[in-house]
Amino acid sequence: MIKDKENILIQPGIFFYTHGYYSATHALDFIHSADSYKKISIPKRNGKIRTVYQPHPKLHAMQSTIKPFLHKVYFKICQKHGMISYEKRSHMSKQAWNRHIELRRRFPTIEDFADHIDELFDEYSDEADKRYGKENPNDKLHMSSMLLDFDYDFFCYKGIDPELSYKKTFKYYGSVVQHARNAVRKPYLFKCDIKDFYPSITDKKLYRILSSEPYNTYISPEIAALIVSVCTHRSRLVQGACTSPILANMFMIHADNFFSKNLKKSCTYNRYSRYVDDLIFASDQPIDAAEISKQISGYLSSMGLQLHPKKTRYLLPHQKKIVTGVVVNQKINIDRRYIRCIRAMLHDAEAQGIEHAALRHASGKHGKIEAIDPQYFLKRLQGMISWVQYVRSPHENNCQQLINRFNNLQKKWEQSKY
Repeated sequence: MIKDKENILIQPGIFFYTHGYYSATHALDFIHSADSYKKISIPKRNGKIRTVYQPHPKLHAMQSTIKPFLHKVYFKICQKHGMISYEKRSHMSKQAWNRHIELRRRFPTIEDFADHIDELFDEYSDEADKRYGKENPNDKLHMSSMLLDFDYDFFCYKGIDPELSYKKTFKYYGSVVQHARNAVRKPYLFKCDIKDFYPSITDKKLYRILSSEPYNTYISPEIAALIVSVCTHRSRLVQGACTSPILANMFMIHADNFFSKNLKKSCTYNRYSRYVDDLIFASDQPIDAAEISKQISGYLSSMGLQLHPKKTRYLLPHQKKIVTGVVVNQKINIDRRYIRCIRAMLHDAEAQGIEHAALRHASGKHGKIEAIDPQYFLKRLQGMISWVQYVRSPHENNCQQLINRFNNLQKKWEQSKY
C-alpha cells in the first residue's frame, strides 16, 4: 500500500510537481533508487561502526519541506496529551505568517492553488530577483518549499489551527541536558536503551501509526503514504534524514503515554523521560527493576522493538549516575575524567607542542584519531570544550579557563604556520 504509486493523489502530486518532478511515478523512482542516499560509516568509541545515511540534496529538500508540518502535528497532539514540558518558539516569522494569510485568502481550496501554481512561482521569483539582484537557479525548488511551508493546510484534509504557527510556545524535551535534568537528585534510577531504534521502525508500522488515532485527525491516508515514501529508505527509518527524529517521536507517542501514566500504577517511580532511544525512570523510592523491565520489554515487543540487554541498568543511591553523557547525582555536571582528559591535552600541547600532544593523545578512552594531524587534534579539543560549555554555564570560572587556554593555543598555532 505504501509504495503503490496510484495511492498518491492530488496533494502529493502537487508536492512532487513543486520539487521538479512531472509525476509521482517519476519522483518515487528516484526516491527508491540506490542514488537517493549516501552511506557513511563513523567509528564509535568502542571500536564498532555507526552507519549514517546522507540523503541526496533533492531528497533532503523534500524532507525539509515535510519536517515543519510534522512538527506542527506532533506538538498539537502532545499538547492535548499533556506530554510536553520544555519551551521552544515556533519557526514561523511574522513575514511568513502574513504570506500564509494572503495565500489562504487568495486560494481557499487546493484546486485553486494547483491552477495558479506556475503564476505563483513567477511572482515569488520576481520578488527574489528584486531583493537579491540576481536570478537563483534553484528558485523553483526554494519557492515550492516556501509555499508549502506557508500554507501547510494543503498537506491534509482538515488542516491545523493557523494560530498554532505564529506567536505560540511549545514545550518539549529538546536536548540531552533537558532529558538528563529529570534524573537530578533522584536516588534510584532505572535506565534502558532501545536496540536498533531507527531500523526497527519500518514503513508499514509508520504508515499504520500516521493513519490511525490521534494523527488521522490531521493526516489523510494519502499524505501518510507520501510522508512514509519520502522519509524512509529500504522500508525503514534511517539515521541521517532530517525527518527521522520527529517521525520516531510520532511513532513512540503511545509508548510515551503508557510509560508516563499507566505504568506508574504497577511500578513506583516519579519521572519518566525519553530522548530518542534512551529511556529513564527516576524515583525517590526503590524501584522493582525486574517488574519494570518486564513490562517495558513486553510493551516494546508489541511495537516490534526490543531493549538492549547490555544498556539496561538499575542504579542505587551510592552509584554514579550518568544519563546521555551527563552526571546527574547532585546537579547537571561533566564527568571528572572527561575534564582531566581536556586539561591533560591542553597541558601537553602548551608544554611539548601540538604535534607531540596529537601523537600522545591519538587514542584513549574518549575517542580515537585515525591520523596524527595537529589540525584535527585542535578540532577535537575544541569539540570537547564545547561540550563542557554546553552542559555547564560558559561563564563559570573553570569553563572560562579552558576556553581561554584553548584560544591562546590556537593563536600560537596559527602564528607558527606563517
